Amino acid sequence: MLGYTRREFGQITLAAAALPRARDGRQPSPADLFAYIKAHHERITHLHVRDLKRDGSPANIGEGDLQVAGILRTIRDSQWEIACILEQGRTGFDSSVAATRANLDYMRKVLES
Repeated sequence: MLGYTRREFGQITLAAAALPRARDGRQPSPADLFAYIKAHHERITHLHVRDLKRDGSPANIGEGDLQVAGILRTIRDSQWEIACILEQGRTGFDSSVAATRANLDYMRKVLES
């Protein structure tokens, strides 16, 4: 398993920083993350869903550069048994409750489409 335990695969986070750096030292792209999840989905038990901008700063789900919608739809359409857990980063909301509600609403809309 590429040097990872089953538990570590189960804790892969939807963030480019969760991927090992490429052999040439470059930071993986959002497309690399999506490809990694597709290639190793059978080893992933859950994902901590969050979004980031290319510079690594936090973003609300769907407002960053990660392919969150595509990943969520792929998990749904492929019927992979992967739990998705919202990892909240408060950005631009008055409270964590409002931020959580907005991000969960986005995830629901994606999964209902």
